[in-house]
Amino acid sequence: MLAPAPHHPRAASWPLLAGMLAVVLSLLAHRAPPVITTSVPAPPAPIVARSAPPLPLWFTANPDRNDATARFALGGAGGALVLGDSALRISVNAPATAPNQPGRAPSAADAPHTIALGFTGARMVQPVGIDAATTDVAVFRGTPDQWRRNIPVFEAINYPQLWAGIDLEYRVVDGQVKYAFTVAAGADPRQIEMVYHGADDARIAADGALELTTRHGVVRDTAPVSFQVIDGTTRAVASHFVMDRRGDGSVALRFALGAYDAGAPLVIDPAIILSSGFLGGDGTDYITRVEADGDGNIYVAGHRLNSHIFPRSWNDTYFSSGNSYIFVAHYDYTHGHYTFISYIENSNGYIADLAVNPDGSFIIVGRVDESNTTFPTYQNPNTVHSGQSDGFITKISNNGQNIDYSGYIGGTSMDAVTALAIDREGSVHIAGYTTSNSTTDGFPILNGNNQYNGENDAFYAKLSFNGTILHSGYIGGNKYDYASDIVIDNNNRPIIAGHTTSTEYTGFPVTEGPNSHHKGNNDIFITIFSSNSMNIEYSGFIGGTGTDTITSIKITNDNALLFSGLTSSYPNHLGARNSYDTTFNGYTDGLIGKMSLSDYTISSIGYIGGNQHDYILDIEIDQDGSVYIVGTTSVILSVENTFPIVHGLTDGNYGGSSDGFIVQLTSDLQDIVWSSFYGGLANDLVYDVEIIDDRTIVIAGFIEPSESQYSRDIDSFPVAGGPDTTYNGGASDGFIARIQSPPTVTPTSTVTPTSTVTPTSTVTPTSTVTPTSTVTPTSTVTPTPVVASAAVVAPLTPGPVVVELDGADGTIALALQDVRQSGAVTVRRYVAPPADLPVGVTAIPGYVDIELAGVDVGEATVRLPYRDADVAAAGIDESALRMFHRHAGRWHDVTLGVDADTNTITGQTAGFSPFVLGVQAAEPCTMSIAAGAQHTRSTTVQLRLNVPGAAQLLIANDAGFAGAFWQPYQSSATWVLDDPGARITTLLAYVRVRDASGAALCGGATLVDDIVYDPLPAEIRAVSLRTDTRADGRSTQLVSLIAEDQVGGSGVREVQFSADPGFAAAAWQLWQPTTRVALGAGVPLYVRVRDGAGNVSATWQARSGYLVNIPWLQR
Repeated sequence: MLAPAPHHPRAASWPLLAGMLAVVLSLLAHRAPPVITTSVPAPPAPIVARSAPPLPLWFTANPDRNDATARFALGGAGGALVLGDSALRISVNAPATAPNQPGRAPSAADAPHTIALGFTGARMVQPVGIDAATTDVAVFRGTPDQWRRNIPVFEAINYPQLWAGIDLEYRVVDGQVKYAFTVAAGADPRQIEMVYHGADDARIAADGALELTTRHGVVRDTAPVSFQVIDGTTRAVASHFVMDRRGDGSVALRFALGAYDAGAPLVIDPAIILSSGFLGGDGTDYITRVEADGDGNIYVAGHRLNSHIFPRSWNDTYFSSGNSYIFVAHYDYTHGHYTFISYIENSNGYIADLAVNPDGSFIIVGRVDESNTTFPTYQNPNTVHSGQSDGFITKISNNGQNIDYSGYIGGTSMDAVTALAIDREGSVHIAGYTTSNSTTDGFPILNGNNQYNGENDAFYAKLSFNGTILHSGYIGGNKYDYASDIVIDNNNRPIIAGHTTSTEYTGFPVTEGPNSHHKGNNDIFITIFSSNSMNIEYSGFIGGTGTDTITSIKITNDNALLFSGLTSSYPNHLGARNSYDTTFNGYTDGLIGKMSLSDYTISSIGYIGGNQHDYILDIEIDQDGSVYIVGTTSVILSVENTFPIVHGLTDGNYGGSSDGFIVQLTSDLQDIVWSSFYGGLANDLVYDVEIIDDRTIVIAGFIEPSESQYSRDIDSFPVAGGPDTTYNGGASDGFIARIQSPPTVTPTSTVTPTSTVTPTSTVTPTSTVTPTSTVTPTSTVTPTPVVASAAVVAPLTPGPVVVELDGADGTIALALQDVRQSGAVTVRRYVAPPADLPVGVTAIPGYVDIELAGVDVGEATVRLPYRDADVAAAGIDESALRMFHRHAGRWHDVTLGVDADTNTITGQTAGFSPFVLGVQAAEPCTMSIAAGAQHTRSTTVQLRLNVPGAAQLLIANDAGFAGAFWQPYQSSATWVLDDPGARITTLLAYVRVRDASGAALCGGATLVDDIVYDPLPAEIRAVSLRTDTRADGRSTQLVSLIAEDQVGGSGVREVQFSADPGFAAAAWQLWQPTTRVALGAGVPLYVRVRDGAGNVSATWQARSGYLVNIPWLQR
C-alpha cells in the first residue's frame, strides 16, 4: 500500500499469484461450501461513488528531438498520429500476437503501415496546441540528460486558417481521435481536399464511411455529419464524401454538401479517424497500488506494457515495438484531473510497492529485467546494473518531475524488491528475494546475516533518507523463501512477512515460542527485527499442511498484526478459530487472521471464500478498527459461486471467469458488515484498497476482457461518475473506484432458541380477540450436546494405521491410509442427533464425533456400530441405513455399505467431524433437465418431472410465467427456450405443477435449472493457462491448459494445439480436461476442439492473463 509514514504499504502479491496459485489451482480437490448464517440490520447497499479515469491520452508537443517536422504526436497500441506543418502521418501497427521479446529486432512484417495525409491547395500552417492539460508529465529513462520533465500535452490540436476561412481541429473524444472543419461565414468549403498516400486500397462503404486498407487492417473514416448553429438552433446539413483515385495511387477526398446558409458558420464533423481500439488502447495497463494523500485525493501506481504513449522515437522502426513503463500518478478528485503523472521506463520489469512521505514525495520499488538498458539511475544506492535481474528503489519529488535518487539492489543473479515501508524517522525499509550469494555474486550485505542458504532467500534492508544502505541481510533456509510485505509496528520494529518451503530443520531462523513448527509444503513466515534492525526478536510460521501464502500485513489500532493471504489447509491443521468462517470451503480460500505482537500468539485465524478459488490480495484498517479486504474469486466449475455476499453493491453480481471482491469485517474478524463482488463478465481483479475516511474507500485493480467476447466483457463492467468511463483498449485496463460504505451497523449472530414460551392463555370467544402479550425468549441458547460416554483417545504414528476404539455400543474402527505426523485421535458419542441435520433425514439417537490432533491423514475408512433397537425405534429399514458426515458446513452421504450380521456401517471420508446414522426420505417431487441438455446447442430441451398426484404443468421462461398456459402433466415435458441470439448464454426454466383440484404441488414456482445455450457445434467454454517458466528465461514454458466440455450431443472428443492460428501440421489429440503443452518462451498457443460427429469449434487463443507478465517467482 501507499501510505504516509509511519503507516506503510503492503508488498506485491505477484509472486504469490505466479508461483503458488498455479500449484493450488491444478492440484487441490473441490470441497463443498459452508453454511454460515449472519444477521445484520439491513443498511443501504454500498455504492460506487465515483471512478477515477484511466491514464489519459494527449497530443504531446515536440515529441521527437530527432525529428523537427513532428510538431505533435499521439500514440496508442494500434499506431500513431504524427502532426506536422499542414501534413499528418498515420502509422498503423501490426496486431500484437505475443509480447515483444527482449533483443528481438523488428522484422519487415512488424513495421507499421504508414499513410500520409496532405491538403491540396492549403497554406503552410504550423499546428497549435489548444486546451492544455492541467497535468505535469515527466518521462524518466536512462541518464538525467535523457529525462523529459514538464512535457507540454494538449487535449486538442488546431490548424488555423488551413484554407481561407477554414480551421481544422483534431481532438481526443472517448478514446478516439475526431477531426472537424469549421468553415467561417462566407468561406468556401469547396476548398477542402484531403489526399491520402500509401493505402493499399480505398473505398466508400455502404454507410458512407471512407475505408483505407493497410496490411495491418482498415482505417475507417466515418461518414460526415455537418451542421450549422443559427440563432441557437442546430440545423443539419446534408453531406457525404466524394472520392477520386489519382494516377499516383493516392486518393483525394472532398465533401458534397446540401443546401446551407453561407452567411453562417458551418461545421463538417465527419469522423473518428481511426477504427475502434486503434488509438484508444495503449498497450496493457495494470493498476496495482492506490493511496490517499490526506485531502481525499489519491496516488495511483502500476505498469503499462508495450505502450506507445512516449516512444523513444516516432520513426517506424522504433515505434513498432513500443516501450514499457511503470507509472505513478496523483489524481485530484475535487477538480477531476491528474495533478501529475511520472513515467519510468522499465522494459519487462514491474513496480512492486509504493510509499508516500509526509512531504508528498514518494518511493517506488520493484524489479528491473536483465535486458533493460534504459532504467533511470541517479545517486544511490547503486547505479550499475549487476546481473540477470535486479531490484530497484527510486525516490521522486512531490510534483513528480524530479528524481531524488534511483538505483539497484542485487547481485549478479536474480533479485527483486517486493515490499517497502517508511518509519517515523524517515528511514526506508525494504524486503524482497534473491538468488545472489553475497560472496560469489556480490549481493550487498551490511551488518546483517551474510549466510546465503541456497535456492532462494528472502532479504531485508534498511536505507537512509537519501538511499544509502544502512543494514541488509538474508532471511531463509535452504529451500525457497520469499518476502511479500513489510510493516513498522508502534515500537518502530520492522516486521517482514512472506512464505517459505524451508523448515526449522532446513535452516530457517525460528525463535522460541509459539508457531515454531513448519506444518506444510508452503507456510507463511513472520520475522520481527529490533527497532535498530540489528537483531531478530521473533521468527515463526503460520499455516497448516496445505499451501499457505501471505499477501498483506497491517498493524491494528491496538498494535496487533493483521495478516491476509490464501490457504488450502484444513481447519484442524490451520487451527482455525475466533473468525467469521472457520470452515474450509474448497480449492483455495482467502486467509485472514490476527497475531499478538507481545506474546506472538494467534488470537484469530479463519477463511473468507466460497466453493471456488478465492485470494485476498490486500487489507486495510479504518480508524474504528473495521477491516477491509479485497481480492479475486475465480471459477473452475460451472456452478454458482458461493462466496459470502452481504448487502452487496448494485453492480456487484458475479460474472465472468473471475471477479474482484470487497469485504468489510468487524474489528474482531467475527462478522461481515457488507461484502460484494466487483466486476463484469471479463477477468476482473481488485488488487488494492485504501481508506479515505470513515465511510469511503478507494479500490484499484484491472480488467482483462476475453478476445472472443471483447465488447460484452467491457460493457458489463460497472463504471460511475469518472471523467472517462470507457475502456481504453489493449489486453487489460486498470480501474480506480471510490466506494461509500453503508452506515455502521452491528451484526448479530443468528438466534435459535431452545424453546418458545407460549402465552398463558389465548381467548377465542365469538369475536376475534388478540392475546394481550406474546413472550419472546430473552436470549439465544445453543443446546450443549450431552456426551453419552467418556471420550476415547488413541495415539497415532506416521504411516498406514488401523485404529479400533471400544465403547459401550460396540467397536469404532478407523483405517487411515497415510498418517503424516504423530498425533492422537479422539472419539466421543453424543446422546441426541445434531440440530442441523438436512431436511428429510431421520437419524437414530446420538452421533459420533471424531477429532484429530496434530496430525494429517489421507482418505480414511470409518466403521461405526449400531444397535437393532435404535434402528427399530427410529422406524428405519436396516437395509436403507446410511452414514452421513458433516464437512465444510454441509452433510454428505459417505456410505460404502451396511453389514447387518455385525451391525456395522462403513463409510469413506477425507475429513473428521460428526457422523450420523440414519435414512434420507425420498423427496416428494423432483424436477430436472434431461441428461445431455445441461449444455445444449438446441433451443428445445427435455424436462424430467416426478410429481406424485400431478395433473397439470406450467412451463415458462420467466418467474412471472408471462404468456404460459397450463398443459397436461407428463413426466417428460418439452420446453422451448427463447433464443437469446448469443452463444454460451445461461437461461432459466420455471415450472409449476398442480393436482386435479388446482392445488399447487412441489412448492409452487420452482426454478428447474440453469441451461447453457451454445449454438456452435462443439466448443470449449474457457481456456486458462498457468505458466511454469523459470525466472531466468532459460527454460521453455510449460503450459497447463484447463478446459471444460460444455456441449451436449456427441460431446468433445479431440483437441488440437498449435502455435499457428491455421493449425498447420498440428495433430488431433484425444480430449482431456487438463493437458500440459511445452512451448518456447513467448510462443502463442491456439486451441480448438471437435466432437464425435466431426464438428469443429471456433479457435481460441489461450492466454495466461496477468500471470504472463509476472514471471519472477515462477520456477
